[in-house]
Amino acid sequence: MADIDCSILDAIEIPDLWKPWFKQSETWALWRGFLKALFGLRMTKSELVCFHECTGRQQPDARGYDEAWLICGRRSGKSFGVDRLLSRRF
Repeated sequence: MADIDCSILDAIEIPDLWKPWFKQSETWALWRGFLKALFGLRMTKSELVCFHECTGRQQPDARGYDEAWLICGRRSGKSFGVDRLLSRRF
């Protein structure tokens, strides 16, 4: 497959990339918000509210972040989400 220039969130929606693994898109909404914050992408109002509740910060850094620490419970999708993140070329 040729290289595709897209954001990590676009890759989740492309059928030839990761969409087959994200069958219930709505259940991944919080992870999408996290990825937007991590990569400095534009967030919706509800994602910004969640960002503030989870971090105590008013606004995410528009440049994104180099590091993130997550506390996630069992079956939260963390292994699956991190697999997708690590397969992304930087």
